[in-house]
Amino acid sequence: MKINGQTTQPKNPQNAITAGMALVPEDRKLHGLVLPLSVRENTSLASLKRDQKKGFLNFEAEEEVAEEAVTQLQIKTPHLDQLTRFLSGGNQQKIVLGKWLALKPHLLMLDEPTRGIDVGAKREIYRLMEKLAGEGMAILFVSSEMEEILGMADRALVMASDTNPREMHLWTASLADDDMARITTARGWHQCSPSSNGELVLDRHSNLEHPGTLAVVSTRDGSSWTLAEATDPSAGYQLGDSEFFVVEAADGTPLHGLLLTPPGAAAAEERQYPALQYVYGGPHSQLVRDTWLGGANPWLHYLCSRGFVVLVLDNRGTDNRGIDFSQAIFRRFSALEVEDQVRGLDEVTSLPFVDPDRVGVHGWSFGGYMTLSLMLAHPDRYACGISGAPVTDWAQYETGYTERYMDTPAQNPDGYRSSSVLPRADQLDGRLLLVHGTDDKTVMFSHSMRFLRACIDAGELIDFMAYPMQKHGLRGRDRTHLYRTMTRFLTERLRP
Repeated sequence: MKINGQTTQPKNPQNAITAGMALVPEDRKLHGLVLPLSVRENTSLASLKRDQKKGFLNFEAEEEVAEEAVTQLQIKTPHLDQLTRFLSGGNQQKIVLGKWLALKPHLLMLDEPTRGIDVGAKREIYRLMEKLAGEGMAILFVSSEMEEILGMADRALVMASDTNPREMHLWTASLADDDMARITTARGWHQCSPSSNGELVLDRHSNLEHPGTLAVVSTRDGSSWTLAEATDPSAGYQLGDSEFFVVEAADGTPLHGLLLTPPGAAAAEERQYPALQYVYGGPHSQLVRDTWLGGANPWLHYLCSRGFVVLVLDNRGTDNRGIDFSQAIFRRFSALEVEDQVRGLDEVTSLPFVDPDRVGVHGWSFGGYMTLSLMLAHPDRYACGISGAPVTDWAQYETGYTERYMDTPAQNPDGYRSSSVLPRADQLDGRLLLVHGTDDKTVMFSHSMRFLRACIDAGELIDFMAYPMQKHGLRGRDRTHLYRTMTRFLTERLRP
């Protein structure tokens, strides 16, 4: 086969899937998101063909949706047709594998087919791919170790995290062997956009202490030219201290967290501060990043300046830690996530300046679900909580998302039963503020209504705030009103 004029031939069908195409050497432990092909879904095949003439496939070139079929690239093989039908089938376990795209004749790129599918489906996929490999097609697994691929010619430009998942860097990876080299060097989080020929990238970079730099970087030797440096927008404000921390999950897995402390808190000898645990915790999320101010919402920094300690933790099931870490929560929402979040809370409340009896928790959407799950599973740990737009029963949430991680209710009845917060409403002890927009079309308003019904039936008193005709993300004056409401609630309940 030929790729950009270079002839390569798989050694044999057994290893042809990865022969000469391995982006991640076995001895490299790169961390990355599990959505490496998302950029490709917003790239038209027409733009790919056009950029092929330049010898570089620029995956950020267009924003049209690729709707053409693989067969329009003149790839004619019955086994590819079978694989195409299989990956596009109506079974939810197969749709999860549907982020595929043939980039060139005889080169097929596939998302790593190991997430949330049954053994029979895996066996069929590998059987078809072995046949394709035997017919001379190179199949490149874009593994979960990669955050995204920006483009490729004789080499691929990829974003990955190396050994520290809080950072993101640009790498170049050879398509001929296992050679892989990091291009960006500055500590922190890099976001790169390639030029049309792949020789340069526009690099947007920041870290915990520095607000941001915009630079042009050579993908050949890493040399860079700074275009602009951001001034500190927080200058003149009294912010607390920000630092990263690491705790171990029950199985020894390291979990990364961010701790915000009020000015001078660490040196306080007698004073203890209340703590707010800010949580999301769902799939395809990563809150703890080495970006400006830790990437934390400015409101969290405001609370910190008002005398709150704030902690954020990425539990198992979140992104940028490889397939095993992300898949740990498959079929059992809230079990490991809650366990990990409490480990983070244990670490922070062990600090001498944190009051373990004045702890609150807040999250929105999946974070709202996590807020309820934490308060119901550990009612003795949380004095109060604010749950925003929560999913309260996964059997009532949209199937495209839920069944990707939970299978169907018929396939996983125990998982759905144990993940619902509705049967546990009577376990509530701390003061709860439940918030929801009435026109939310992402997490329907009925989720909060059902939890309210469960609280009434259980005799539990809670606070409730509805935002008329607001959708999943509150806008305008409603959002301002929300922050004022939450600040007052936390101040009254936790007394900083």
